[in-house]
Amino acid sequence: MSLEVSHIVTNGCSYTYCQGLYDPPVQGWPKLLADKLGVPIVNLADPGSSNDGIVRRTYNYFYKNFNRNCKPLYIIAMSQPLRREEYYAEYPHSDTNCEPINDYMFLAAYADFDPLSKALYAQMDKKGLMFSQERKYRSWASLINLFRAHNNPYFIGDYMPDRDSEIHEFMTKNYSELYNYVNYDSFHLGYLNQFSNGMIYPKAKDGTHDGPEAQVALADYAYQKILSKYNDIKVMENADFLTLKDFPTSFKRRFETHNKWYRHEMKLPYAKDYDL
Repeated sequence: MSLEVSHIVTNGCSYTYCQGLYDPPVQGWPKLLADKLGVPIVNLADPGSSNDGIVRRTYNYFYKNFNRNCKPLYIIAMSQPLRREEYYAEYPHSDTNCEPINDYMFLAAYADFDPLSKALYAQMDKKGLMFSQERKYRSWASLINLFRAHNNPYFIGDYMPDRDSEIHEFMTKNYSELYNYVNYDSFHLGYLNQFSNGMIYPKAKDGTHDGPEAQVALADYAYQKILSKYNDIKVMENADFLTLKDFPTSFKRRFETHNKWYRHEMKLPYAKDYDL
């Protein structure tokens, strides 16, 4: 099977943003994978992103880029099921000096500073955790359907799989069709956290995310997965595609000042958080 590709589009949370590295847009696995294929990279990942956010950004980018002369390959890494996102006009955790946002922000069970998150997760019991997993699978299936509907090449993996036996039983018993649709998809990229357990490859300097060696291993792994499906890969020259310059992944001020992938693309300076 042949593949013509103009650029790679990646999406996910901090693990796909490659947080914790000295220079994510240079050392991160999306860039290393793109280099192996000889194509540019558009990384839509946003640290802390929920699967809601991953789906929203992917759909929005897909259709904004749809009529351009290009052949994108999408590589998606799903995130933690207990994250959500909602539209905020301003930060809800302060009664004074609220900063206008006018964009989506993430909610998380561990975000104690945020009353919306606290209210959402305070009432969540074990079954609520299970339904969060079902919500994740619905998000995953919607991405599969998007790509299949338009015959667009893709691979989707999971950076934060839930291995809890009770949740697994809940999914296979109550949502077996959805569970199988996702897990037996021919373009399932697998469990990407196999490179993140710190047992084989050292962690990044932040002690949480993948270090440089794991980035190389993950890029090699994804590349081999692509080669297992496509024995003839051609690079589309002179393609016209949407870059981060025209597609901010978070509200404009934060994106332009903090997103290192964007700033690298624009040849703007950005802070190196950790020494080599």
